[in-house]
Formats: sequence, C-alpha cells, structure tokens
Amino acid sequence: MHWEVMTLISRSVIVPSILIHYLQKSNDQIEKIVVLVCCLFFIGDIIIQTRIENSLKWIIIIYISSYTTLFLYLAYEIWNTKFKKIINN
Repeated sequence: MHWEVMTLISRSVIVPSILIHYLQKSNDQIEKIVVLVCCLFFIGDIIIQTRIENSLKWIIIIYISSYTTLFLYLAYEIWNTKFKKIINN
C-alpha cells in the first residue's frame, strides 16, 4: 500500500516537472506542440495510476497520439534543419 501511494505521487510529478523546466528554459519560443505532448503524457499517466476500468482504449489513443505528434514534430524539425544547412552552404 505504501509503495502504491509513492508511485502515484512520484510518477505524476515527473511530466509536470519536465514541462516546468522546459517553460523556464525557453524564454520566448514556447512550442505549443511540446506543451501538448507533455499534457497528453500527463493525462495518460494519471489514467494509468487511477486504474479506471475500461480505460485501455483511452490510454492507447492518448499515447499513440502523443508519440505520433512528437515523432512528426521531430521529423519536421530535422527536415527543416537539414535543408537549411544545404541551402546555406
């Protein structure tokens, strides 16, 4: 019982801590996609920790959408960075 409470508290603190750190470090350029992905991960973690019945479908949807959004954002950034280097040379 004690470890379940510790897991519930510690696991739900990690993603908001990452988000707060990101918001503090990025002074003017806050990417809305990064904030969206962090919020989706947080929602997924909370659903898992609260053990809501019949929530597997929602957990899968939330995590697939957050990982897909993150992958597309990273692919877009890598694509733009690669071509900017080619154009500037």
